Amino acid sequence: MGKFCKLYLEEYFNHKVIGAEEDIKDASTLSDNEKNGYFFYPDMLPDSLEEFVIDNVPFTFPDKSSQKYDNIICEEQTIVVPPNKYKMLCILGFCELGDFSEKVILQYDDGTHEEIEVYFLDWWRGFSWQYDINTGCKVALKANIYAKVIPHYIYYNKRIITNSNKVLRSIELPYSPNMHILGITLEYSNE
Repeated sequence: MGKFCKLYLEEYFNHKVIGAEEDIKDASTLSDNEKNGYFFYPDMLPDSLEEFVIDNVPFTFPDKSSQKYDNIICEEQTIVVPPNKYKMLCILGFCELGDFSEKVILQYDDGTHEEIEVYFLDWWRGFSWQYDINTGCKVALKANIYAKVIPHYIYYNKRIITNSNKVLRSIELPYSPNMHILGITLEYSNE
């Protein structure tokens, strides 16, 4: 067993945010980003299903095919995880229409749960410092939208799981339709 568990999220994806405008004209129903249909330009991002690393944490980038969803809009979905003990939750995502801080609920096999605060900045924003120690938020990827000239950002948030001695069964996402998730990786506990 490796050090990390990269979750396969395709079955939970419910929104489109990556694609060249000329390739997804007919995919407008897949996205309503800020009601304007903005998309990350795909050539500026990792390849479909490519593994890439941020802060020594591997993620699998979503499939960027024009007719496939590639992210989760948070609407209280429950993400089932391979039952195991984990010490770190790492999420790749962004927010639109402002910065958001929301609680993610980790459900354990003994019936208990833990709440972890996850924070993402608005995808227009970015920031000049490398890592925000207070929020655990860091710029992970930068890609242009809207005629390939306006930079937007995807962030990485790394949160410590305090109950790393318990077996995690699922992750409950918040209800926050302006928060988007492209990837989740869990780091195994050493126990």
